[in-house]
Amino acid sequence: MTIYAISGNGSPPLTSLAGDWFENEVNPPVFFSFALEGDVFVFRSSRQAAALCHPGARSGLFHEQLWEYDVAEFFLSDPVTGNYLEFNLSPNGAHWACLFGSPRSPLAN
Repeated sequence: MTIYAISGNGSPPLTSLAGDWFENEVNPPVFFSFALEGDVFVFRSSRQAAALCHPGARSGLFHEQLWEYDVAEFFLSDPVTGNYLEFNLSPNGAHWACLFGSPRSPLAN
């Protein structure tokens, strides 16, 4: 994975992801990128298919259980502690995040 440094106008190239978490084919594929734009970390994702969003989720608001529907998801880990942040972003703009100490073991509610 590459994190691009972007200055001025423009976007980084998108990387294709053709398999899901369980290594099943994703058709059509998903495209994503990570970039630093000034002091902002930017995650972009797209897919040429209709998305099924959580019916209770609202744009710009935190909402649990987004992962039960279509989301763009990524993880940031601390190589020293093993802790990691999981991010779920819904196509409608809702979001969810949690800090974990080990796989599926949250550090806080």
